[in-house]
Amino acid sequence: GAATALALYCIEQGGMGGALHIGARSDKPYLNKTVYSTDRDDLLANTGSRYAPASPCDSLHLIEEAAKPSVFIGKPCDAAAVQRARKLRPQLDHKLGAVIAFFCAGAPSTRGTLELLKQVGVDDPDRVTSLRYRGKGWPGLWTVTWTDADGTERTEQRTYAESWHFLQKYRQWRCYICPDHTGEFADIAVGDPWYR
Repeated sequence: GAATALALYCIEQGGMGGALHIGARSDKPYLNKTVYSTDRDDLLANTGSRYAPASPCDSLHLIEEAAKPSVFIGKPCDAAAVQRARKLRPQLDHKLGAVIAFFCAGAPSTRGTLELLKQVGVDDPDRVTSLRYRGKGWPGLWTVTWTDADGTERTEQRTYAESWHFLQKYRQWRCYICPDHTGEFADIAVGDPWYR
């Protein structure tokens, strides 16, 4: 999305060393991991909305250790945490080139994803080979691919409205009282054009 495009621009045109952000784990695609991408291929391989717990602040040391300034991409609450952390960590402040936040309506728990997987027929989440919460169009489809016990590859999809309606019931309590869904503490905040 827009955050990825901005990070890519910062890396390719702005002289940034890389971007700290979230991607899907390859071994368990329903879980997230923090990644530090330094080029187009790596950044694009780890893009896409991730409606599950994520904590990009767990790897701020990668920005501090980078040779060049870096981009940070996260939820509005992550951007607020980074702005506080940079006041306490001079090296982080020095190496942070840009903080990008995306508009956020809350982060559902892993339990929400696991329940949605069960609903579409995935009996064992460890058999999931790919999970996209949206994309390939706007807003795109929730799409899961997994291998059944008999070795057959299966794919199920839900519309964004169907999947978010289900997942949003699993948002953390903190997300319901969040005062900042639009990334007020980021240098740049981006969101979708929600219109019919």
